[in-house]
Amino acid sequence: MNIFLEERLAYHPDHVYEILWKRFTDLPAHLPNVESITELSSHDHSELHQQTEHRWCADKAVVPGFARPFIKPNVFQWIGHADWRHDIRQVDFHFLSDVFKDLYECKGQFLVGPHAEDGQHTHIVIQARLDIFPERLPGVPRWLAGKVGNLIEDLLMDRIEPSLAALPHAVTLYASQNASAPTFA
Repeated sequence: MNIFLEERLAYHPDHVYEILWKRFTDLPAHLPNVESITELSSHDHSELHQQTEHRWCADKAVVPGFARPFIKPNVFQWIGHADWRHDIRQVDFHFLSDVFKDLYECKGQFLVGPHAEDGQHTHIVIQARLDIFPERLPGVPRWLAGKVGNLIEDLLMDRIEPSLAALPHAVTLYASQNASAPTFA
């Protein structure tokens, strides 16, 4: 399944990219259904290229109360690997389940650039591809995996797509709450 999102932000592209890069772990306060994003590792390849790994934790409140005691907390976590290209304001990412590493993979990229109208606003594009592999779930027969596939895809899309879609808005909220961020609107 493909995900494609486009947004225009009233902040300069350099500022938007800087918030994504340097304040990424502060953004869950503005993201629906995301409790936290924690940096696990960071590796600088050069001044203009960095790789990071983050643990995303979904808000457990999305699970009905009666089911919470039966679900382990790490089921609602995923690991995000990011390849940051600072010179072109591009982030290539790859999400994997923290529990079922082979269940799905989501690969994509963020592109942060000047808006065509004036160059002072930001045009952000988020594109990704989500592939699920229900047949890789341990203990699930192949004949059942096909039937469960749509359910798993819907569940994952309900967690991943809104989080990705909300990132531009989260950057805007973060910037507006931190006065050091000038607007170019």
